[in-house]
Amino acid sequence: MNNITIEYLFQLLLRRIWIVIVSGLLCGVITFTYCSLFATEIYSASAKVIIGNGAFSFGEEDEENVDLSSDISSLKSYSSYKISGSDIQSSMYLANACKELLQAQPIYEQLAEAMGEDKNTYNSFKRSITVDLASEDSIFITITAESTSPEKAVEMANTFASLTPKYLNKYIPLADVGVTDTASRAAKTAPRTAFYTGLLTLAGAIISYLIALIFDMNDKTIKGETDFAQMYTIPILGTVPDFDNPTAMSTGGYGNGTQK
Repeated sequence: MNNITIEYLFQLLLRRIWIVIVSGLLCGVITFTYCSLFATEIYSASAKVIIGNGAFSFGEEDEENVDLSSDISSLKSYSSYKISGSDIQSSMYLANACKELLQAQPIYEQLAEAMGEDKNTYNSFKRSITVDLASEDSIFITITAESTSPEKAVEMANTFASLTPKYLNKYIPLADVGVTDTASRAAKTAPRTAFYTGLLTLAGAIISYLIALIFDMNDKTIKGETDFAQMYTIPILGTVPDFDNPTAMSTGGYGNGTQK
């Protein structure tokens, strides 16, 4: 078996470079074709709501005077709110509770009915919507809807957000809930054609090289004096060229004591 060295690996790469390149390109072309022609396109749209502990006021009557920012520090410094740090801290805990409530069945049943479908189909909406905090310590909840239709993704995100205040107030009457952002467009999130094409191109090249390495390491043919010296302790005094076959030294190897 060949000793694995950096030089050996590099020389093998040079000998098999075209196989590696062609294999990588072939995998890339197949991946690109599949993503472009056969893969289902998925679109994503997001809306955002803010949760307060009662010291906030997100009612419609205040919408013209209140700038709801996703940056807590700017919200904290906004003088007209006069909100203490403890208010924001308690709102963070409340936001976590509201996040759990927004993952429960009832709101998805309401969403299904609002979208003009039977409420028993709520599971399909639940699989299509992700509810999470905007960051680990945040009073903002992001609602992300996914669909094969960009228009439906936008509609789901906005409808879900509009249902949120009344739904949460049913369980937590003192909670202040306001919609800060609505979805205006949906972005394509899958398939990630460029990413997967590049990834599979690289994977195809690496796999083809590893296969070539396995075959080369299991090739017992003696290809020169170095291989002969590694396998036998017999000293080499010299080589005798095959004058009847001038190309033997450059194309052949040693096997069974004779040069091929």
